Amino acid sequence: MPEEPKPKSTWRFSKEMIVALSANAVSIITLLIFIYQTNLMREQQHVAVWPCLEWLPSCCTEEFGGYLQVENKGIGPAAVQSVNVQFKGKSVNSIDELFTMAVGHSNFEYYTSTVESRVLAPGEKIKMFTIPNLEWASKVDSVLRRNNFEVEICYCSVYMDCWKCRGTSNEPVKKCIRKEVINF
Repeated sequence: MPEEPKPKSTWRFSKEMIVALSANAVSIITLLIFIYQTNLMREQQHVAVWPCLEWLPSCCTEEFGGYLQVENKGIGPAAVQSVNVQFKGKSVNSIDELFTMAVGHSNFEYYTSTVESRVLAPGEKIKMFTIPNLEWASKVDSVLRRNNFEVEICYCSVYMDCWKCRGTSNEPVKKCIRKEVINF
């Protein structure tokens, strides 16, 4: 009996097949590199507009008396979403209320600037309040420093990456929660 011919394999590794498989492998590797580079570029874009707010009280100088200044030390704009001021563990709704809680009244000269709902450019500084009289500035500063005075500023970048600033420390947050009534 004659031998039956063996069926030919449908998969032959010809030169054309090797070239085609190599081209597909190169395409897949190129796609993976493209995805990786896209993620790197996205991260670089976010870092390129990174804001960094800090607030510091200053007392007592001949030029300004005492003041509380907020500054954007980052390289991108900071959109201030909310400001939460606390004194002795209680929320304060205005500078007038803060001074009344601190020294019993607000019958002295002071100037205020609103920080909430503002966009601070890189390097921009805003004085939340200024007390030009050195005696009053010293009194207010002394009471605030002794009595758990805290300012928390929540702000976001143009990409809506958000942070909370407490003095010179910043921590990332998912989003900022706005208070209903605020005069800061």
